[in-house]
Amino acid sequence: MQVKRFFAADMRQAMKLVRDELGAEAAIIGNRRIAGGVELTAALDYKLSALAPRVPNMELEDELRKTQSRIVSAQAEL
Repeated sequence: MQVKRFFAADMRQAMKLVRDELGAEAAIIGNRRIAGGVELTAALDYKLSALAPRVPNMELEDELRKTQSRIVSAQAEL
């Protein structure tokens, strides 16, 4: 798990920093006002982020197997 603190003038800028650096899967685990702005603490769980890209790939592989099966069936009918 990666945990990082971000400092910005306002919450909107801090959230942009989090998304730019950690991505949309990051979780905000703390925030507070500080002199001159806000401090945001965010975390990214490597285990969850490592699995996320595989879900669409598994769906594509399943669709590929179905398509290949249909092609084989169609060729057998010819």
